Amino acid sequence: ISWGNGDCYLAKLKRNMIELDGEIQKIEVPNYVEGPWLFKRDKLYYLVYASMVRPVGSEQISYATAEKITGPWTHRGLITGPAKNSFTIHPGIIEFKGQWYFFYHYAGLTLNGQKGALGRRAVCIEYLDFNSDGTIKPIKQTVEGVSVPFKKEMP
Repeated sequence: ISWGNGDCYLAKLKRNMIELDGEIQKIEVPNYVEGPWLFKRDKLYYLVYASMVRPVGSEQISYATAEKITGPWTHRGLITGPAKNSFTIHPGIIEFKGQWYFFYHYAGLTLNGQKGALGRRAVCIEYLDFNSDGTIKPIKQTVEGVSVPFKKEMP
């Protein structure tokens, strides 16, 4: 499990998923704010999180990788910039039927005549792809999201 606002923490859970199995570890990664998301692809662990990277004055999504869940973590940079009309942006990443997806939120929708705002967020999804070295390709946020199966580029 990983969590934290201002500092990022990692702990192993027991099989019952409600008790800690060992010590809590603090993870040091640059520009960390909140919203950590952990996943593993092939032999590499990924820590994706909301970050503050100047000169942008709102959260963006950064990530780090490690060969072991306990680190050391190597900062890899930004996945995407800030969300539309929102100070915050938080990630979620899954693989489904061989395709990777990136979830995030923004506040750009109008609902019942009211424009989006910081506290009223909409969930968005984009395709996620990786370079041959395991780094994540930057994501452009779209209005369209996903609609048809993603066609990977040929090497």
